[in-house]
Order: sequence, then structure tokens, then C-alpha cells
Amino acid sequence: MKKVFFSALAFVMFASVATNAQGTKAPAKTAAPAQTVAPAATENKTKITAEELPATVKTTLATDAFKDWKVATAYVVKAEKEYYEIEAVKGEEKTTLKFDKEGNKM
Repeated sequence: MKKVFFSALAFVMFASVATNAQGTKAPAKTAAPAQTVAPAATENKTKITAEELPATVKTTLATDAFKDWKVATAYVVKAEKEYYEIEAVKGEEKTTLKFDKEGNKM
């Protein structure tokens, strides 16, 4: 009788382990909706060279706070208030800086 009981117990344990080992299929991933950029945000952004930046912005970039940063790309953005967007690098670091016409950081 003990052999039958232990055989049945072993069978149930084996069956439960085998069932759990099969796992379930992961649900199909749904594609995230593409983020769209408002056309107004990109239409008014014009790439310029570092030399084309206003003297006030260049003066601000020459201060101690920004002197180690090098201008990678620069843009003039015409929005409610015109400003300059600068992608700057310092070694491996990258940042985006924004200045108004007067050279004030935004």
C-alpha cells in the first residue's frame, strides 16, 4: 500500500513540475504609438554655425560657466521669442543650452 501511495505522490509531483516548467507565452508586444513632433516646433528651427551666433551669446559662452563646453551644433529658433539652441560637448558629456538674443540663459 505504501508503494502505491508514494508512486501516486511522485506522479502528482512530477506532473505539477512538468506543468509549471512549460511556462506561458508572453503576450505579443504592441507597438508604442509614435511620438510626433509638432510641425511648428521643427519648422522654426534653423541650423547655424557657431560663428553666426550673436556676440552676446558668444560672450556668455566664453564665461567661466561655459568655457569648457564646445559648440557642436547651433540653431536659431523663431518662436514667440527668438532664442538660440546650442548642443554643446565637454569630453564625453553632452548638453543642450538655450540663450535669448541678449545672451541670457533660458
